[in-house]
Amino acid sequence: MAARNKKEIELLLDRIELGGLPALKNGMHIVTMELICPRPMVASKAFSRPYKFEKGALDCGGSPWVKRIFFKESVEYRFGLSVKVSGNVTDAYVAAFFRYFAGALLGIGGDVAEAAAGGLAGDVAAIPFDYAKKKLVSSSSATAPKVVLEGAVDLLPEELEDSMEIAVPLCTLGALYKTEKTGHHGPRSEAPAAARRLVAAAGSEAGKAFVRLNCLG
Repeated sequence: MAARNKKEIELLLDRIELGGLPALKNGMHIVTMELICPRPMVASKAFSRPYKFEKGALDCGGSPWVKRIFFKESVEYRFGLSVKVSGNVTDAYVAAFFRYFAGALLGIGGDVAEAAAGGLAGDVAAIPFDYAKKKLVSSSSATAPKVVLEGAVDLLPEELEDSMEIAVPLCTLGALYKTEKTGHHGPRSEAPAAARRLVAAAGSEAGKAFVRLNCLG
């Protein structure tokens, strides 16, 4: 049996580079980070945050620690780190996401929770994504955000440096398309027709998430 090796770590998001995929170029996306079997008796732990992507990338390395932190956890033996990126979500969705999560914690209605938040839903801190997602879907007509990119790496405590950057390859869960205008279909057409162009097949590597791991002890 492998020797027991335990470390305390923190995980922060540095940046995400998506190679300029048109389908994910700009807008708000929900980033989920998950620790898979970090230690015995713990199957997984996941947190999510909304981030605004610009020009196919997210750079939060210069943001305050509180905006980048996902975990402070103990890890033992081999464990996994997974990163997921949702499709575009609206500001209204993020506000609802926060409102129903806060309401569930405080035991109050969604409107009251939103008012108590002072309209700062866009600055929501780390959220237990799976729980909040179920709460949102069960409490409103909104649909859960679709995960479009996902990747994972295996890690061993004895191989972790005091501070290191981990690159997690992100692959498409389904094919990604870009809608393009193709021109008129006839003299009576009032608007250009649209066609979908494949920009990434399912399972294609579409970018990387760079996670900062610091050993705390």
